[in-house]
Amino acid sequence: MDKLQDKLSFRDDFPPTSTEAWEEKIQKDLKGADYQKKLIWRTIEGFSVRPYYRLEDLKNITHLRVHPGEYPWIRSKKDRDNSWYIRQDIDAREDVQQANKKALDVLNR
Repeated sequence: MDKLQDKLSFRDDFPPTSTEAWEEKIQKDLKGADYQKKLIWRTIEGFSVRPYYRLEDLKNITHLRVHPGEYPWIRSKKDRDNSWYIRQDIDAREDVQQANKKALDVLNR
């Protein structure tokens, strides 16, 4: 048998599944449990996180079409170098207890 025939073809072997089919399967698996309470959680910032997202969920998110270094600067002004840091500065030189409180607050967020 030809080795190429043994390989999976994701388009043929795994056809697309509609959102409706996913939702139907989820409802069946939940066995009557509340979808909102079981599968959706709220972040500290106040928005809901769903258990899955699909390409159709991105169609109204306009900032995804903006590249770094392009107006309206949603994705930064840096178009060549992305060497930025993700950190929170905490100065513990003057008040160690206050620095610990701030560190705990940052960690809990």
